[in-house]
Amino acid sequence: MVSSSKRTHTKSRLGCGQCKKKRIKCDERPPSCGPCTKRSLVCDYAEWSLSSQKVLKDAKLDVVSKPIFSVPEEAPCTQTTRLDVEQLMLMHHYTLKTSLTVCRVLNRGVQQIWQTKMPLLAQKYPFLMHGMLAISALHAASEGEFDEGNALRYYNDALYSFRTSYRVVRPEDSEAILGFCILIFLISIGINSKSEVTLSDPIKGFLAPLEVLRMTMRFFRSFRSQIDETTLKEIVPERNPVTSPLCEGTAAALRNLEKCNRAMVTSEAERKICQEAINQLSYYFSIVSPRPRDWNFLIRWLILIPESFHVLLQQNNPMALIVLAHWCVPIHHAPRRWFMNDWPERMIRSIANRLGSVWDISMQWPLGEINATGSAICRTGPHVTELADLDQGGESCQAW
Repeated sequence: MVSSSKRTHTKSRLGCGQCKKKRIKCDERPPSCGPCTKRSLVCDYAEWSLSSQKVLKDAKLDVVSKPIFSVPEEAPCTQTTRLDVEQLMLMHHYTLKTSLTVCRVLNRGVQQIWQTKMPLLAQKYPFLMHGMLAISALHAASEGEFDEGNALRYYNDALYSFRTSYRVVRPEDSEAILGFCILIFLISIGINSKSEVTLSDPIKGFLAPLEVLRMTMRFFRSFRSQIDETTLKEIVPERNPVTSPLCEGTAAALRNLEKCNRAMVTSEAERKICQEAINQLSYYFSIVSPRPRDWNFLIRWLILIPESFHVLLQQNNPMALIVLAHWCVPIHHAPRRWFMNDWPERMIRSIANRLGSVWDISMQWPLGEINATGSAICRTGPHVTELADLDQGGESCQAW
């Protein structure tokens, strides 16, 4: 009897959305698959895969080369997740310790959401469970109780699990996805704050978490209305918070930024972009104290700044870096977070060292706030030398 073998067909269930629409085989190769490259299309792989690869590459971890938001044809997976002994220990650590550090706001209801509701949701959503295991492992590693390499493995699992589950958000899934987005952003900060790249160049290390935040916010906006109808609306900052007048020191620092932007930035397009970021920074300081008691609204400025300003940061534009240094001041003074380490201080010093003395006056307020200028601490209005004062002494801003 002659045996015959039937050639099996391997179907690509993890291909990009463009290939699925055209019903062609995707080779699943980031940053842009073969068919999309050939047709000059924007591939799904070019978004989340890039930001996650930056995070994991800096941490010296092999990346699963697949886009996070590329989705299989099956419905999202919501089966119960079974945990092994190590994972049970991490969940115990999460419940007792990590959950209390995720969102440091003075609101017991918010803490209970992270401590009780999220673990219950994670039993049905594997990607959320992996995200909680990842942040718990990273937290335990920061306390010397766990291997950081395993923490990165859980992070990679979380990204892969989410990528293989979702493309379109269902209303019933919005709570789990919100929790996941927040955890992934915090984990990316924690990973990068201790990576070799960040330790040597805090500015470069900041760009990967910023990209993760940009992607998660794009996804979050698609289901914000559903969240407003759930109990999880407490963990989302209100849309229109109460504003307060700026203290004199902050107001003087912002006036310096505007004057410096007009005097030092020669490109009209870049000047407009930086002015928009300064305007958003002014609003940011009207809802956030330079010495905040909690972390409510602290990342809002990063969400409000235009995409074009992100590009200037990637290009190490001097004026954009100075504006970023001013945003770092409340982060520096906020209650210490384990995943941040001393990143805000290192960021401000790194920007000052990179720009040199020509930008000294524009950097005096952030440097003074971290005590980096010795005895001259520029915290109140009279101690902040404004550019107009220099002009009166005969020195032109253009001469810096």
